[in-house]
Amino acid sequence: MDTQLVDTHAHLQSTRYNNDLESVISRIQQANMKVIVIGWDLESSQRAIELASQYEFIYATVGLSHYSANEMNDDLLNNLSQLAQKEGLVAIGETGLDYYRMAASITSQQRLFRSQIQLALSLSLPLVIHDRDAHKDIVNILKEEEAHEGVIHCFSGDEDMLKDVLDIDFYISLSGIITFSKPLAQLIKQIPLDRLLVETDSPYLAPVPKRGKRNEPSYLKYIVQKISEILDLTYEEVVQINETNANNLFKLKD
Repeated sequence: MDTQLVDTHAHLQSTRYNNDLESVISRIQQANMKVIVIGWDLESSQRAIELASQYEFIYATVGLSHYSANEMNDDLLNNLSQLAQKEGLVAIGETGLDYYRMAASITSQQRLFRSQIQLALSLSLPLVIHDRDAHKDIVNILKEEEAHEGVIHCFSGDEDMLKDVLDIDFYISLSGIITFSKPLAQLIKQIPLDRLLVETDSPYLAPVPKRGKRNEPSYLKYIVQKISEILDLTYEEVVQINETNANNLFKLKD
């Protein structure tokens, strides 16, 4: 079978697609892609599952981001756990910590993060992790909770952060940032190819030459092309590496 582009992190349920989602999905089909649609609260997680049930090339995750930390209670976690039993689900997330926006206290964020790590472990699912200005706490909590499978999405950290993530055998996912960040372009040469994933984080972070526009999965090709140039690989080799790693982590069906 031919290799396929796999966008490992997109938010197609964003309101920014309300007017033309069918066109966006049509372009995904034309590009022969697979897309993992990422939930960040109960509503977006439910919508991700609905999209996965409609299209065989779309997969879903369910998760509660740091924005939900102030709402955390047993009902919220039970509802997430119920969603996590649905067919087509490939991961728990996005979850994690964000000390930049501080939408909730550090204590609340960490409690919610730990709860979702435990949910992922109980279901033998990988984690999709958001990390902003919270690197040491993320790594320490993952170690404490004995998490062993997942990805740091939209990686933009430094060499120490990269080493810490690789030391716990997590994957590193690169977004459109790689097309306009020279420091990151140097750093990714240190990522083992069997730990590398690619994402758009649509509708955010559109890559050059679409920077400043609404992002979408069909723009993944620009990110792949840039990575191939930096690593001195062919475009097809990067597509294959990403597809193999995505299949290994998320257990995507052929």
